Amino acid sequence: MKRIISIILLLSVCVSATWATRAQCAGSEADSARRVGFALECSLSAGLNTFMQRGAQASVLCGMQFGQYISVAGGIGLRHAYTLVSVDANILGYGEPDQRTYGDRFLLPLFVRVQGGVPAGRFGWSGAEFVPFARLDVGYAVDLQESAHRQTASGPFVIPAAGLDIKLQDGTKWTFSIGAGIHAAQYVVVDHAGRSASGVQSESRATGKAVSLGFTLGRRF
Repeated sequence: MKRIISIILLLSVCVSATWATRAQCAGSEADSARRVGFALECSLSAGLNTFMQRGAQASVLCGMQFGQYISVAGGIGLRHAYTLVSVDANILGYGEPDQRTYGDRFLLPLFVRVQGGVPAGRFGWSGAEFVPFARLDVGYAVDLQESAHRQTASGPFVIPAAGLDIKLQDGTKWTFSIGAGIHAAQYVVVDHAGRSASGVQSESRATGKAVSLGFTLGRRF
């Protein structure tokens, strides 16, 4: 099921990019209210719970803006996350306390972005144009690494955010945003207090949700 979701999202990104390229060739920006472009973004995030401690991501997006207010884009990126791998759980309530193990994971996020903004106007001292916006990223992150115990950080995610697009007098475009993300994944639970007669520890997998706060800096073209 996860592979099917990943393939569907990847195809969506490819279709979005192809559609955007054809639309750009069909007419210039001056002849149409629909404007096609792409962006490069870098983001840093810090975990707000114990599941994911920190993360960094680089993404490329391609999409279309409709008028001055709404844009839709598809994105693909590479994310590094320092996330929970396993928990030695004291299920029976005695012995050593829970011990959590964290590890580095590399993920391939595929996502669709919907963004709406309202132009705030130009400022004479710099000639810059400011556009505050709100946006929503919805997608699926594929874990690129094999792991012992079949632990995986693959899972769906959603990231609402708010920020500011800035167009400088020389035509350079930048985007800044702050958002909160929720990402689902799986980790291993080891019951060190529940050994069998042979001394083997019991293991199971559990689902966790990483909640994080992130900052994004991007360049638009």
